[in-house]
Amino acid sequence: MDVPTLTALIVAVFGGAGVTGLVNAVSAWRSGVKKDEREAAADLARELDTVEAERDKAVRERNLWREVTYLTRVAAIEHGTPVSALPPVPE
Repeated sequence: MDVPTLTALIVAVFGGAGVTGLVNAVSAWRSGVKKDEREAAADLARELDTVEAERDKAVRERNLWREVTYLTRVAAIEHGTPVSALPPVPE
């Protein structure tokens, strides 16, 4: 096969619809990967939001229990319980 015939064959195979189809296939593949990555990132962001909300709830509950413990100790001391009889304050 000589060069002009080979060139004509390559143009016929990869020309026109062949190149367009190849470009469309590569583009669809890349956007599919990007879509999967975007969905995975969105899932991670939702999971992070859930974990942060649970953490914030736990912090609020712990602070409320500290306040209740403090108020109970103060009430006990005001009603005559010696400080030495109370358990140590939790840290």
